[in-house]
Order: sequence, then structure tokens, then C-alpha cells
Amino acid sequence: MNTPDPKITVPKPQFSFRDAYFDAIAKAQAEHAAKEVDASGRLRGGTVGCLLPSGQTVGTCPKSAIARYLGYSFAKDTRSLLFFENGFANEATWATQLDKLYIPWIRDEKCQLSYPLNHLDTELMVTGSPDQVAHPGAALMTGAEHKAICSEGTAVSAQLKGQPKDEHLIQAAHYSAALGSPYHIVYSNLAVHNAYFFTKKEYPEAFKGMKKPVIPPAITEFPLDIEDGLVHYWVGDERRETIVTVGGILDYYRMIIEAVTNKDLTFFERGNFDIHNKQYPFLLDNYCDTCKVAPSNDWDEWNEQLHTHIVANGGISGGEIYEST
Repeated sequence: MNTPDPKITVPKPQFSFRDAYFDAIAKAQAEHAAKEVDASGRLRGGTVGCLLPSGQTVGTCPKSAIARYLGYSFAKDTRSLLFFENGFANEATWATQLDKLYIPWIRDEKCQLSYPLNHLDTELMVTGSPDQVAHPGAALMTGAEHKAICSEGTAVSAQLKGQPKDEHLIQAAHYSAALGSPYHIVYSNLAVHNAYFFTKKEYPEAFKGMKKPVIPPAITEFPLDIEDGLVHYWVGDERRETIVTVGGILDYYRMIIEAVTNKDLTFFERGNFDIHNKQYPFLLDNYCDTCKVAPSNDWDEWNEQLHTHIVANGGISGGEIYEST
């Protein structure tokens, strides 16, 4: 580096970091799309719920799980791409930091789980990629799902309500049971989130003394345990029981097999409640990407609605990759 010339002329850059970043993301998404095509026809460890004795489900919308099994995948817009990239970056940050402790970790592609599940004379594979697990040869035995907090809603759930998201808890519990390992859900909030009116009203103590109510950066951890198949999580020293069971998670997958085998979307019902059986004040289906574009309960019509949307917007339909039009 030289001492700057006071009269130096430097041209405008011809390179765009922003464009290069999105080009790199697009390449990564194309690689991911190819893997999604190869993975159609499998039950996915990260797209999971729990079937309750009532016949209702909690967690991921069953139609979303069925769509992914069939090979449907929505194209991601710029906002969604950045959202997911933030999640990947968060996982990489955790791996980098914990590697400094000399604990042998394995993650993602190197940490694949797979097991067969039989139902209705059909055997399918359940596959998944836990975010981070201590190496089987390590003295420490534990694992984690890392979730980046990118919205006020998740920040409120983790930091103020002290409760993991339904689908996050069920995913972590599934991996814990499949690996036979203690497990955690770790939420990383590295930003300041403004608190909206209803948040301030519901959690006034959290904002006491603040001139401008915000949810500050924080790392929030929920350790899990499973006792006789029943899933619990911990908030500090408080153990909280849920309605989620390992048997219910396996039954959820069997339900997906049955729905696909019989081409029937009507024999199950998505419950509008959380992991503590508490009713939501809004309709979950209104926030489900699959249900918003394919609301029908008729098998053929539902498939046509999904296919039409994906062809128009780009994505994967039944194992075929489409470009947006």
C-alpha cells in the first residue's frame, strides 16, 4: 500500500458485490434444486409434525410435507433467499466458534440420518440433516438445531414468551430420538427488533424503562429431553411438558404415506394449536405457502393448483425444475 496521491483518479468499479452475491446464491439454489429432485419420494426430517390421538396434527402443515415428498418446491424470491442465507450463515458461525473449543463436530452434509419406515405394505426412507452434532467418537454427546432470528415474531416467541416454534421443537425432537442423543434448539438474534404495539401490550415488563421498546440481541437456548416418548423442553431450570411424542412424529410420517397411497387429503386435520395445546388467535393455514396457492382438498385439483403456480413462478414440480415466466 502506497501513500495516496492527492490528485489520483480512481474509476468507478465495474464489479458489483451485490450482483455477485445473488449470482452465487442462484448457483447454490440451482445445486439445491437438483438435490431436491433427487430427494423426491423420501420423507424429510426437517419437514415434520406430530399426529395426535385426536387425528389432528401439530407442527408443519401436512399438505406442505406431502408436497415436498411429491417433489414440489417453491421458487424463492430475493427476500426468501436472503432469509435462508442468513440461516446458513448462522450455522456456519456457530461451527466456526465451537471449533475453537476443539470439540469434534459434524454438521449438515456430513451428518446425514436415514432410516426406513413401513406402512401399508410400503417402505419409505426418512432422511434428514441435523445442523450440528458432536462426533460419535467424542466424549461429549449432544446436538443442536440452530435458528437465526430474522423477524419480530420469532424474537417474541424465543426471548419473551420463552417457547420454541412448534416445527422447530418437533424437528429437534425427531433428530434427538433418531440419533439417541441429547439435543438443543438454539436461537441467535444478532439484531435489534422494534417491538410492535401488541408485543408491548402483552409483555410490558420486558420494555420497562425503555424510551424506545426493542427486543435486543440475544442467544436463547432450549435443551430438550424425552421421557417414555414424551418430549419436554427446558427454560432455565423449568421443565415444560409438550403434547409432542416420538410415536406421534412417526405416525405423522405414516399419515403422509397413507395420504399419498390413497390420494386422499381429507382424512386428517391440521390442529390450530401449539405444542402445549393452546389455540392460536389466527388461522395457521393463512400463513402456509402451500395452502395459500393450493387450498383444494381434492387430490387432483390440489396437484393442479400447485403445478400451475410453480410453472408460473419457477420452482420444482413433481421432480421437474421450471424457470419463472
